[in-house]
Amino acid sequence: MAAGRGYVAGGGAALFKIAQTLLNDAERSNGRADDIAFGVRCLARALESPLMTIAGNAGFDPADVVGQVRAALRANPHTCYGFDVRNGSTGDMFAAGVVDSAEVIERAVRVAGSLAVTAITTDAVVHHRKPALATNP
Repeated sequence: MAAGRGYVAGGGAALFKIAQTLLNDAERSNGRADDIAFGVRCLARALESPLMTIAGNAGFDPADVVGQVRAALRANPHTCYGFDVRNGSTGDMFAAGVVDSAEVIERAVRVAGSLAVTAITTDAVVHHRKPALATNP
């Protein structure tokens, strides 16, 4: 499946780089409406979450990892830097052999976007809470 569309930098690096591009573009467009800028920031935050989740699951502080990757991308903007949890450092994900299927990433973003649009355009969203568990049977 991946061979048809190719690969992207893995470990959330490709999505993180897109998020940084969106944030940079949003900062440069001062004339943008507040609600559009808010939407761009929300999308960027969502695109950063795979990197943060991977870092957190591997025992690293997600905020520190985001700062490290952000700094690495600022210093090397034409790279696909991410965070390699195997050695706890930032680096080029392609060089490290950390890749994701481009098709899988594209589908995940499309589905997430579709769900977000559905939630926004729906009059009400019902969230069922888990019932409280009895402490004494």
